[in-house]
Amino acid sequence: MATIYKILSPCLQECYVGSTIHKVEYRWTKHRGAKDCTSNILFEKYGMDNCKFIVMEVCLIAEKRIKEQWWLDHSVGVVNKYGVIRSQEKKKAIQKAWNEANIERVKQHRKLYREANKEKQKQYQKLYRELKKNLTTKKRI
Repeated sequence: MATIYKILSPCLQECYVGSTIHKVEYRWTKHRGAKDCTSNILFEKYGMDNCKFIVMEVCLIAEKRIKEQWWLDHSVGVVNKYGVIRSQEKKKAIQKAWNEANIERVKQHRKLYREANKEKQKQYQKLYRELKKNLTTKKRI
């Protein structure tokens, strides 16, 4: 089973809508400890202890995304940045915007990956050159 929940501001004017397949107590604890979660918008504005965690409904796991999107569409003052159900184009646009906003972080990650996988990349490049060479010689024949 899955749980659809809201984190409400004290004045009930703003909310964060979420879902989980875990126990709600565990999810609430994760929100309270998260550094880059959208729910932090409410925590920073109203204080963590002033916000309320409310279960909206319990549903089948297969229905979780659809139900969460319904609550996002039918709630007032939602602070969630993105909907649950997105098209491929929207996913790409979100990823591109994130990459642009975090360009230094992405560069650092790529650098660390290259350093950690030097030998693997050398082997891949060698194999690629051999395959390309074989393909070009076959085309000439």
